[in-house]
Amino acid sequence: MRMTTEEAFVKVLQRHGIAHAFGIIGSAMMPISDLFPAAGITFWDCAHEGSAGMMADGYTRATGKMCMAVAQNGPGITNFVTPVKTAYWNHTPLLLVTPQAANRTIGQGGFQEVEQMALFRDMVAYQEEVRDPVRIAEVLNRVIEQARRRSAPAQINVPRDFWTREIDIELPQAIRIERPRGGAEAIAEAARLLAGARFPVILNGAGVVLAGAIPASAALAERLGAPVACGYQHNDGFPGSHPLSVGPLGYNGSKAAMELIARADVVLALGTRLNPFSTLPGYGIDYWPKGAQVIQVDINPDRIGLTKPVSVAIAGDAKLVAEQLLAALPERMSPRMAWRAIQAALPKEAIISSDIGNNCAIGNAYPTFEEGRKYLAPGLFGPCGYGFPAILGAKIGRPDVPVVGFAGDGAFGIAVTELTACGRPEWPAVTMVVFRNYQWGAEKRNSTLWFDDNFVGTELDPDVDYAAIARACGLNGVRARTMDELTAEVRTAVDGQMERGETTLVEVILNQELGEPFRRDAMKKPVPVAGIRREDMQPQDG
Repeated sequence: MRMTTEEAFVKVLQRHGIAHAFGIIGSAMMPISDLFPAAGITFWDCAHEGSAGMMADGYTRATGKMCMAVAQNGPGITNFVTPVKTAYWNHTPLLLVTPQAANRTIGQGGFQEVEQMALFRDMVAYQEEVRDPVRIAEVLNRVIEQARRRSAPAQINVPRDFWTREIDIELPQAIRIERPRGGAEAIAEAARLLAGARFPVILNGAGVVLAGAIPASAALAERLGAPVACGYQHNDGFPGSHPLSVGPLGYNGSKAAMELIARADVVLALGTRLNPFSTLPGYGIDYWPKGAQVIQVDINPDRIGLTKPVSVAIAGDAKLVAEQLLAALPERMSPRMAWRAIQAALPKEAIISSDIGNNCAIGNAYPTFEEGRKYLAPGLFGPCGYGFPAILGAKIGRPDVPVVGFAGDGAFGIAVTELTACGRPEWPAVTMVVFRNYQWGAEKRNSTLWFDDNFVGTELDPDVDYAAIARACGLNGVRARTMDELTAEVRTAVDGQMERGETTLVEVILNQELGEPFRRDAMKKPVPVAGIRREDMQPQDG
C-alpha cells in the first residue's frame, strides 16, 4: 500500500485507538499533527510540555486508555523528562513521540539537537528509534504494544527528515498478547500459605487498579477474612467503604493498617513492587512484619523481591492471579458469615443453645427473639460442652418446637459422647451446628495478646471429622463450607427434625478469625524476672 510516512504513522495510531495527544506544536511534528483533525485525534495544545506530560498521565490513569505526548525536538522534548518519569513510576502506559533532529545532520550540534534516546533511557520501559522510513509503522506498532504490556511509557524517536516520504508498506496488525497469569506452582504454593495463615493481610498496589482487580481482591479478602491495606498514594486500590478496608500504608498513612500488617503471618502483596515509601515506618511503628511469609505479585518480574524478601514470587496480572488464588483456596467462612447464613435458615420460633468459646461469643450479637425461654447459654459459670446437652434437654421439654444447638469444635469435643446416646428411638430429634476452626479460639486470642503467640494447648486435631462421627452413630452428618451451603443444610436439618424425626449434625468449616478476648479485665502481659530455662529441669530417680 502506497502512503506517506506521516499517513502510516497516523493509521497505526488509529488502529490502536489513540485519540488524544498532549504537547506544544512544533515544526518537527507538524506533518503528523496536520493529519490529527482528519483522523479524529484531538491535539491538546498546552502551555508547557511538562504540564502536557502530566495531563497525559492523568488522562490515562483516569480512563485506562492510552494517549500520546509529543513536542518539538530538543528543548520541547527535554521538558517531558519529569512527567515521563512520573508516569513510569505511576505504571502509566503512555506513548512518547520524540521527533529528532534531521538524520543527515545529527551529531553536528545543529539547531535543537540533543541525545533524545539517551535522555529517556532511564525514564521509559521501552524505546526504539526509526532507522528507515519504511519501518516507521512497524516500529510505532511495537512501541505502543510494549507500553501496554509493560504498563509504562514507551518512546519512539523519529528523525524529522523521515516525514513526508512516500513508502510502500503493509500496515502491521495490532497484537494482543494475553497478560501473564503467574506460574501454576507459585499460585498453588501461595494458596497453600494463605489457606493456612493465622492472620493474612492483603496489600493492594497500583497493579490492582490497572488490571481492574479490585472486585477480585475483595472476593479474596472476604474468603480469607483478611484486612486490606493500600500502597502509598494508591488509596483507590480498595473500596474505603468495605468492612475489610484499613487504609494506606507508608508516609502519613493509616495507623490501623500499620498495626494490623505488623501482626500478619502471611502478606499478599498484590500488584505492587513494594516501593520503599509504601513500607517505611510511621508513627514510631516499624510495622513491616519481619517473620511473615510474603507473596509478591507484580506483572514485571524484575521488581519482585527488589525491596523486600519474598517467600513466593508470582509474575502476573493482579486480576488473573487473584482470581486463581480464590479458586485454589478451600471455601472458608468467617464466623460472622456463618452466623448470617444461619440466621437466614433459623425458624423464628426456634429454641437455640450456645456453648462457651470464640465462635459462639462472636455470634452473640446475631440471634434475636420475640419471647422468652428461647436462648439457652452457659451463663457466667461458663462450662464448655453445654450447647449439645442443653439443646437435647430443651427438645425433651418442648418436642413441638424446632431446636438448634451451637458449639465450637473444642467445646463440642467435651460433649461428643452424647452422639452415642441421642440416636436411640426414644430420644427426640435435634439439630446441632459445630463450628470447625481447629483451635481453642478464646485461649488462642489470649496467646496472641499477652503471651507472644506462644500457643500452648490451643491447637485441635484437623483430622477429626465430627460429621463422620455423627454418621457412625446412625445420625445425619453433613459439612458446609459456604454461606449458601450452610443456609441450605440448616434449613434441611430443621425440616428433617420436625417432619421426619431426624437428628443432624452440621459441621461448619470456618477460617481462624479470633474474636475479642473474654477476660481483658483479668489478663496482663507477664514480665519475666528470674526467668525459666529448659536446662534447669532435673531428672527424676526411678
